[in-house]
Amino acid sequence: MGHIVARNRILVNVTFVHLSRRSGHETVDNTHRGRARRWAKIAIGAFAFGVVFGGAGLLAGGSASASPIVAIDDAGPDDLSGQKDLTSLSVDYATGSLTWAWDDTSTTGANTLDGCALFDINGNGFANTAVCVVTGGSPLSYIQRVTYVCAADSAADRCAGPAAGPVVVTLSGPVSTAPDPFAAVAGHHTNNACDTNTACESIDSTATVNFASGTLLNVCSYPSQQPNSAPSDCVFAPNSGFLTIIKNATPSDATNFVFTPSRAATDGRTSFTIQGSGNISLIGYSTATPVNLSEVVPTGWKLDSASCTTQAG
Repeated sequence: MGHIVARNRILVNVTFVHLSRRSGHETVDNTHRGRARRWAKIAIGAFAFGVVFGGAGLLAGGSASASPIVAIDDAGPDDLSGQKDLTSLSVDYATGSLTWAWDDTSTTGANTLDGCALFDINGNGFANTAVCVVTGGSPLSYIQRVTYVCAADSAADRCAGPAAGPVVVTLSGPVSTAPDPFAAVAGHHTNNACDTNTACESIDSTATVNFASGTLLNVCSYPSQQPNSAPSDCVFAPNSGFLTIIKNATPSDATNFVFTPSRAATDGRTSFTIQGSGNISLIGYSTATPVNLSEVVPTGWKLDSASCTTQAG
């Protein structure tokens, strides 16, 4: 499983052990972007975990990412209209492949769909390279791929100080499509802004790039195709952290384990439920204030212990 890790590559794992009618345990794995202070507190009939998010972070590869990591725009559908609206990404570190999606499926006039993948090469949490793809037309076709070196190495949401002479490769051929992750969301069809093809209400256009090294920070779109400016839209809210809740229950039955954070996630969720064993990953949070995660222990279960470890051990 892939994780968002911190600028200093800290991954916090907190394990809560439940003893049921037989036995069981659950794990809360908080993966965050920034140097974190962490604490765990056990209360009678409930447990709570708090963490301070901070700094910028990366979507990390390695052994934890044996399968592709899929993430949906944490700002939800139609957070921007038209050509700048990104909806999802999928990164596979095993094959060095990244695909992202735009909500629109065609453009008119000189308009384009553009997006840039930001990669951290040296592990400091800032973008060293940006791989940008430009598409346009109806039907949508590839136009070019531009690779920038981020000379300033000082931002996680843009290519700060891009070096002169980016590598430009002319592309051609049709752009692929994928199902829109928000197709079933109420209001998406009403608020969706399609240039010429209303199929974009249920289908997105995608771009795929390959990479040989580094870890993914984000995929963003920018005004006038300039990745050194403030982003128009990003799949992840810039400079946010991520929470993963993992539950291992014995027996893994139909018991619902409900987790309640002290503030809403970036996508607006205020409660998370896992039935039996399972997990919920990539829960986005801004770095503004600490987040406390709590659960009232279900009837027939009791909390036995809690532990906290970092990725570095």
